[in-house]
Amino acid sequence: VEVAFNQQGEMFGTANIVHGTPRNDAILHWVHGGVYPRTDQEPVVAEFKRTGDLLPPVAFIGHVAPAGIALPRSESWGPEYRDNLFYAEFNTHRVMRMPLQRHGATYRGATQAFATTADSGVHFTDAIEDADGSLLVIDTGAWFYRGCPTSGASRPEITGGIYRIRRIGAPRPADPRGNAIAWKTSSPESLVALLGDPRHVVRDRAVAELARRGDAAVPALTSALGNTNHLVRSNAVWALTRIGSPAAQSAARRALLDRDARIREVACQSAFVTSDREAVEMLMARLGDDSPSVQREAARALGRLRNPQAIPALGGAAAIPRDPILTHALIYALIEIDAPTETRALLNHRAPLARRAALLALDASADRKLDAAPVFAALRDKEPALRSAALQIAVRHPEWGRAAADYLATVVAGSLDPAAQDVVARLLAAFLPAQEVRDWLRASPAPALDPVLLLDAIASSPNAWDESWRELLASSLHSADTSRARAALRAIATHRQRGFAAMLQEVGRDPSRPVAFRVAALQLTTGAEIEMDATSYDLLLGPFIGGGTPDARLQAATVLADAKLSRAQLLALTDVMPAAGPVELQQLLGAFRRRP
Repeated sequence: VEVAFNQQGEMFGTANIVHGTPRNDAILHWVHGGVYPRTDQEPVVAEFKRTGDLLPPVAFIGHVAPAGIALPRSESWGPEYRDNLFYAEFNTHRVMRMPLQRHGATYRGATQAFATTADSGVHFTDAIEDADGSLLVIDTGAWFYRGCPTSGASRPEITGGIYRIRRIGAPRPADPRGNAIAWKTSSPESLVALLGDPRHVVRDRAVAELARRGDAAVPALTSALGNTNHLVRSNAVWALTRIGSPAAQSAARRALLDRDARIREVACQSAFVTSDREAVEMLMARLGDDSPSVQREAARALGRLRNPQAIPALGGAAAIPRDPILTHALIYALIEIDAPTETRALLNHRAPLARRAALLALDASADRKLDAAPVFAALRDKEPALRSAALQIAVRHPEWGRAAADYLATVVAGSLDPAAQDVVARLLAAFLPAQEVRDWLRASPAPALDPVLLLDAIASSPNAWDESWRELLASSLHSADTSRARAALRAIATHRQRGFAAMLQEVGRDPSRPVAFRVAALQLTTGAEIEMDATSYDLLLGPFIGGGTPDARLQAATVLADAKLSRAQLLALTDVMPAAGPVELQQLLGAFRRRP
């Protein structure tokens, strides 16, 4: 993976295995404090402070193993290639491009093939913009063979290469790196003139040289803020940011009022990087900017400055429905300011979304001194986003068992709509280990509570058990309601060590139940020191004798592999093994390994 930056300093990157089933890689817009999906690293994702749901990508791109990424800044490709990301796909032997489109405080994009090959030995791993605007594409070759399905075997003789791609007819700039420029002796005014040069490497070198001059360059850079070329103004702010002195901060602050949102965005980043405490008032004003990206960067800077004076303004901005990236930035700023007293005042805000921001910020604060009361009160609110956030917070606090029991007792006393049922299900799953919740369940039968909700909660709580649940599990397992019976089976699967083998074998012998359900019940008895009875054994042989589906044969083979079988049953099993496919056969052999 790799990252690339645009002129405003926004960061983009490739990411593998954002989703795992099915696998989906992605292009991401990385924002300060953002937490993004990573299916195979969920414990790691859980370590970070959350501002709500995980943040969305710029685009999902499938199972392609994206690698290096570039965001060219020269104009050599023409206007249709402006603001295009280029990235390499290892699996597909392609280099892709993605025109970026503003979408609120972030971007969206659709991929287009830029360079492709049918040669299976080619694996593109990077795209780099050269000084002349051409694109250098790196082909790793076929010697690397780990981790990706299109490189299953090493072919070290295919060593790869570096390719240069340029637009036909594109002019080649003279001295693309500016080596002929007298950098050390040029005046600040001369260097400022290079901030808008068409050669992007020259622009970068001019910024670096002006920053090296320090305060001596500030007057020229201040004058540059009035230039009509947005690149000159943008790069002037970047140079002032690198200087970082009080005089440079003062000059960069002026750019917060620039007519171009791109420059205002850079100015907000400057305040963030230099921790310009004199910019607080102006940054608070920028929370009302007509550009969501400027609002995002203003919130980011206010979080860095940690001035509690900004909390009412951040809360007011969060009170308005926003896109997920901007909402995240506003809440993360509250988290970074970390002023619990001022943030708690937002819990009384008339807007539900402001209260949501306060709850999330308080829960992520350094001392995490968030009371249960406002969280469970928010679960009763009509605003779905506030309820969802409150639920996310509540289930992370197992110490709130008393509050959870009180809430459940009140809610299940009446009828539950689907949204309320979902809340109850999540709370039961999270708080079933709490003694207060188990006491409530034992003492207060709740006819409005769907037994399936409780059974699924038991299924998700391997470390919680109450002997009073045994009767519920037994009656539900024999229920004519299929969904209830299957929920009981899931719960028993979690607590199978608590002596359910005889009950499960009884279900397995019941010809009135669906065959798949009977086999699933028998599957939970495997490994138990109870020899399988003849009726259950005949049921499991059925798919092999009667030509059952591959799924039915595999399920039966899985049960037989772990079951305690008699010698006669093992001998009879050899008669049906010719009917088994290779996958089922591998399972069936386990029965013989278990008992000679």
